[in-house]
Amino acid sequence: MQRRSRQSSFISSCGGLALSVALACAATPPGASDADLAQANDRASVGAAAFEGTCAGCHGPRGEGLAGAPPIIGITGLPRYPRDQSGVQLYQDPEQIQRQAQLRVPGASSRPEFVTALDLHNYLKVHMSTVQRPANVRDLTEEELWGVLEFMLIAHGSPVPQAGLSAENAASVQIRAQ
Repeated sequence: MQRRSRQSSFISSCGGLALSVALACAATPPGASDADLAQANDRASVGAAAFEGTCAGCHGPRGEGLAGAPPIIGITGLPRYPRDQSGVQLYQDPEQIQRQAQLRVPGASSRPEFVTALDLHNYLKVHMSTVQRPANVRDLTEEELWGVLEFMLIAHGSPVPQAGLSAENAASVQIRAQ
């Protein structure tokens, strides 16, 4: 009888643990954490507004990735090394993708590493001009692009100077590795 009681207790505690883990996972949305997102909205309001109007439609309001666009904030966003893009369809012209693949040196990565804010800025300058976006999404000004980068990095949990992100300090601002 005592053995059965211990088994029941063990099964009960394991079931409780599984339920706790499931609830914790369900309560943690992908993309930016609530705390990082709130801080990013407070510290980079211009970038937050530009992100919402230009990026969130495809990448999600938390940067979690939607509509075939990759995640760009949080645990799965901004990987240092390029992801394998096979099977990921972005809003791009298939002929353009083929031309880019043909022009790339065999074995070369599809994009440079993301180590600093300057790496990300340089990538986005090219990416924003080549990716096809919905008709209602306009191009960002240079000031808005820096604001979006500041918003993204703060929401990603990267340390951004209190004075903000700019061309002058972007090379020294490290992207937090998740």
